[in-house]
Amino acid sequence: MKFVKRSIAITSIVICCGLIAGSIFMFNSVRAVEPLVDRIGEKIKEYNSKPSIIYSANHVKLYEVYPIYSEPVEVSALPKHVIQAVLAAEDKRFYDHPGVDYMGFGRVLKKLVSGSDNSGGGSTITMQLAKKLFSASERSIQRKVQDISIAIQLEKRYTKDQILELYLNQIYY
Repeated sequence: MKFVKRSIAITSIVICCGLIAGSIFMFNSVRAVEPLVDRIGEKIKEYNSKPSIIYSANHVKLYEVYPIYSEPVEVSALPKHVIQAVLAAEDKRFYDHPGVDYMGFGRVLKKLVSGSDNSGGGSTITMQLAKKLFSASERSIQRKVQDISIAIQLEKRYTKDQILELYLNQIYY
């Protein structure tokens, strides 16, 4: 009995220390990306000036398509069903979370732990915008933490409609 109590106490302490360390790490990560978010206008111009590169199935570069000038579209100018379709496909709880969908992350973690196929689902529209503008296609835990940190900063500075508008004007449809 003594062993069980001691094991529970040690496990609780380790979990608490992990949560505290994780919180400090996330706080520092969020603060570190503030200068990036300050330059979002520059990042959008830079991103929009890059060509789209089309690769074959075996990763051979086929074409470069240079950007075509386009006018940004305001969310208010789009039909409501277009917005609803994007939200249904990309981020059902967009208006209900602070840029990070913790329920979605929990679902992805559960899939990973159970060994089932990880078909994604953890990134929000705000995180996808952060990835698109700031970290491209790099796949790493560090990049995911950066996306989360930038998403939190974006949510602090912009309204949901402004974020959705930035997203819709950057994503290819």
